[in-house]
Amino acid sequence: MKLVSKDKLKYWGYSLVHPFDGFFEIRFRNHGSLLIATLLLIAYAVLNCLKFQYTGFVMNLNNIDEMDALSLFVSTISVVALFTVSNWTVTTLFNGKGKMKDIFIVVCYSLTVLIIGDVVVTFASNFVATEEVMILTSIQMLCYVYFAFLVVAG
Repeated sequence: MKLVSKDKLKYWGYSLVHPFDGFFEIRFRNHGSLLIATLLLIAYAVLNCLKFQYTGFVMNLNNIDEMDALSLFVSTISVVALFTVSNWTVTTLFNGKGKMKDIFIVVCYSLTVLIIGDVVVTFASNFVATEEVMILTSIQMLCYVYFAFLVVAG
């Protein structure tokens, strides 16, 4: 039994490199997968919990003793859910044809950039000196800018 076809996996990567064409294919030709999108959202929420605790001490301003992994996990998922519902509501009010499924897939596929960036920054933050923190912060900001571009393009 196949859960996800190769075609749907192909369009996941294709939508990151060619966002306009990729998200068009996802919306109008049903090349998106809810399973992949949900797994990406769960991976991002788990990564936020790991990032909170395992970012290097030079960059980590969080009090690890007060960490609540469940609230971090739930808040990450609820932000994506709130954004999806609010975006769907706006498209409905303005007679748009956006479906909640398509909006959720676009947002979660766009999270791939943040997942990759956060893994790199979290890992590298354990090996950098204070003077090199600006490089990792710049990488993180570029990932957020590209994520915003992907969401808007979707």
